Amino acid sequence: MKARPRRGAAGAEPKAEDAAQPRAEEWAEVPCPHCGEQFEVLVGADEDGSTRFEDCSVCCRTVSLHVTWDDGELLVEASRV
Repeated sequence: MKARPRRGAAGAEPKAEDAAQPRAEEWAEVPCPHCGEQFEVLVGADEDGSTRFEDCSVCCRTVSLHVTWDDGELLVEASRV
């Protein structure tokens, strides 16, 4: 299951020049592989290629998150532990 970056307050897409550079931190909505509900995680640009563990804020089960930044686009893959 892959996450999608959260949109800004107005729901606007990021500007093209901003898309090429990863932000220092970005929020992503992640679908929980256990309960299917979306929850948010804050991901840093320095986490590229890393795997970390978070508890789903809905069902509290542990989720493995693999973080990748690809050409400024944040990808977070969630899987069961």
